[in-house]
Amino acid sequence: MNILGHGGRAFDQDKLLQVLVYANMEYLRFMAMYIDNDSYGPERKGSFSQFGFNNETSVWFTAWTLMTLADAVYPEWEEKGLFIDPNLRSDIVGFFITNQQPNGSWAEFKVAEDRNKFGYRLTNVTGTYQSLNLSLTAQVIIALKANIDIRGIPAKYLTGAIHRGKQWLEKHFRLITDAFDMAIVTYALHITNSAEQDAAFAMLTRFKRMSKKKEVFI
Repeated sequence: MNILGHGGRAFDQDKLLQVLVYANMEYLRFMAMYIDNDSYGPERKGSFSQFGFNNETSVWFTAWTLMTLADAVYPEWEEKGLFIDPNLRSDIVGFFITNQQPNGSWAEFKVAEDRNKFGYRLTNVTGTYQSLNLSLTAQVIIALKANIDIRGIPAKYLTGAIHRGKQWLEKHFRLITDAFDMAIVTYALHITNSAEQDAAFAMLTRFKRMSKKKEVFI
């Protein structure tokens, strides 16, 4: 018997069940790094920590986990034993809504020294160096867009949070000098149907190089 997965791809039932066993193990591993109470500060509830240390909430890891959980929500997989609690995704979205900056961006609680792509960097904004957090904000927007189906109180504020994040990217994307930042910001502007998405795609081509007859962005 074959069971359809994401994209209509057919999986052999025995192989699927084996994969779902491993997926459940990963799910439990994620949950070991989840902060689900107020003991470390109410603003951290709904987040995931770096390396399992509850005092080190990680915005980039929480966003990545939220995207992963959204991909794991599938009715037939639930029937076979992989159930993602919808309240969990709602609480994570609530964390992002609570911790969005007044300017619309998202920032780490502390410097993420181990991250090359979402780490701390400064941008010259009219003579003043600021941390704009463009790639991190883009990642959060992408994660929120993937979870637009959540329920509960956070669902009421989700669209507004995405819109404010998009506005922050639109305001500053022309200052980007890094290929990764440009790529992820362009994608975030694309999926939010930003009026600036074409301009962002045009900027992205500036980073294009040819490598073994393939286009790469460096």
